[in-house]
Amino acid sequence: MDAIELLERCRNAERELRVLRAREKRLREVAYYPGSSRTDNPGGGKSTAEPDRMAAHFAALDEVEQAARLREKRQRMEEIACAVLIDRELAAHGQAAEVLFGYYVQRMPVKVISLAMNLSISRVKNLKTEGIELLKVVPSVDALLPPEYDQGEECDA
Repeated sequence: MDAIELLERCRNAERELRVLRAREKRLREVAYYPGSSRTDNPGGGKSTAEPDRMAAHFAALDEVEQAARLREKRQRMEEIACAVLIDRELAAHGQAAEVLFGYYVQRMPVKVISLAMNLSISRVKNLKTEGIELLKVVPSVDALLPPEYDQGEECDA
């Protein structure tokens, strides 16, 4: 994996977790408020297939919960790796390092970074571009991630 891909994964982790948590919430709502067990259900009573459907539903819920826990764990690993990467590779470029850390690790919008650093938005964008260009020459960041990062499946939110 290259440095830019690591930064993007770190930045997108929060969105991916929101998607997984929303799926989990929907599955929980259906699990605890099943339509077929309502007394006003015009379809009649429960069928013999009800336990199978419920088991499949709870298996899907368990799968989403596991995916969310894995994504949270990978997010923490990505954040640490990004912080080390930025510190190691951009130590001499103070403002560019601050911008990349704020944008990718802290997930701050450019406007917020510009206010926090007392810089114009265009200057922040230029520093971000400068930092990314400097990181493009980093051959691989796999050594920054612990071995357990590659264990498990990719999270597809």
